[in-house]
Amino acid sequence: MKTVLHIACRFRMPCKSFIIAAIFCLASGALTAQIQVSGKLLARDTKTAIPFANIGIENSTVGSLSDADGTFTIDIPESFENRELLFSSLGYQPQYFTVRELAQAKEILIYLDSKAFELDPITLIPEKSVKRKSVTLGNGKSLLLSGQLAYDSIYAGSAIALRIDKKGYPDLPYLQKVSLFIAGNKSPEFKVRLRFMAVDQENGGVPGKDLVDDQIIEYSSMRKGWLTFELPRAYHLEQEVFYVVFEWILEKKDRKYIADTYETYVREHPDRVTYDTLMIEGKEVVDIQIGKILAGTLFGTTNSKSDLKNHPTYYRNNSFGSWVRSGSTLSARVEIGNYTAYP
Repeated sequence: MKTVLHIACRFRMPCKSFIIAAIFCLASGALTAQIQVSGKLLARDTKTAIPFANIGIENSTVGSLSDADGTFTIDIPESFENRELLFSSLGYQPQYFTVRELAQAKEILIYLDSKAFELDPITLIPEKSVKRKSVTLGNGKSLLLSGQLAYDSIYAGSAIALRIDKKGYPDLPYLQKVSLFIAGNKSPEFKVRLRFMAVDQENGGVPGKDLVDDQIIEYSSMRKGWLTFELPRAYHLEQEVFYVVFEWILEKKDRKYIADTYETYVREHPDRVTYDTLMIEGKEVVDIQIGKILAGTLFGTTNSKSDLKNHPTYYRNNSFGSWVRSGSTLSARVEIGNYTAYP
């Protein structure tokens, strides 16, 4: 079994303002033995790479994404060697392998089988008989100096979810448009994946299973403003309440760029950072706080009591990580209507 000693370098910001919490595992006691698993994800039928697949151990701190070419590398604490590592991508059947099994393999090629699914039936509405109607739901407000980002130089798959309630609009079944407010972007280009998830009532109403199997990813270089997602087809969700989910897509090169940017800033401007010591998973680490965004993409949020009550928001820090209630409300909106503009 191959193990490596790994020094964590994490940047996470599940917060309300421009404060970056940069967590460096600098203390000698924070060095932990890791099992490194590397390989490639492929579609079984076409033998082509599966980009941006979610990889991780459910409800743990271990989770990442495959890169655009399907390759992946993930460091897993030895204490998880008997746990199952989950490989999943929208439109494919998930696969589970034990960490021990993968650590002993010489070459890892993970093949995922495509899901067979039927498209929702479309109801054609004569233009003269029914007047077209639509309404926008969600949190349409935004504050440029308030947002959320959740980056980790080791892992990936962070996401944030806004609950959408369309119970008062039974005559507007079709999703028309989805928008996310970008409060600030310091990366040359960023990628965001759009997902729709059911409400998991058995686990406190957190985001649950995916309702749509399509890959919907927007690439953008915008600095701030509303980012609109192009829907590939018409969606008719039967659920009256669901989550619209936005996932930060960060490849290995993206995570390195962010980590290098902050490390350079801390080294060159030590007088502009503050330090604190905290315990993470029983290890003493140094928490470095930086009062500005240097790299990455900030999703807009608002913080009023009415927003928090009316628009519950949850976030996770990696693929398959536990969902946590956010102290702010995501600025995102969903337009629904009684017609569809998609084929």
